[in-house]
Amino acid sequence: MIEIYNNCKFQIDKTGIENIKNNLTSKHVELLIVGKKYMKDLNFKFKNIDKATDVLSFPLEQTHNVSLGSIVICLDIAKKAAKSYKHNINDEISLLFIHGMLH
Repeated sequence: MIEIYNNCKFQIDKTGIENIKNNLTSKHVELLIVGKKYMKDLNFKFKNIDKATDVLSFPLEQTHNVSLGSIVICLDIAKKAAKSYKHNINDEISLLFIHGMLH
């Protein structure tokens, strides 16, 4: 199962993200799509880095073997990267999601 929290009102390709998740793990994953300020605050709080980043991963302890953890993607940075690499935003989010899963 995957839970997607999108506080940016962006239309994410949920089916594509679910397919990626299901091909990589059977565990529960939480995905958050956030803005630059929220991501900067998270990055500072958990990594003591005072700037936004494209993706953060928060793995859970493997005690119950049910949930893999949370992945947070910054929509603002993903949009810039998509434009720079000349692909669409959902492709960039998919790549960042895979990157987060591998952490």
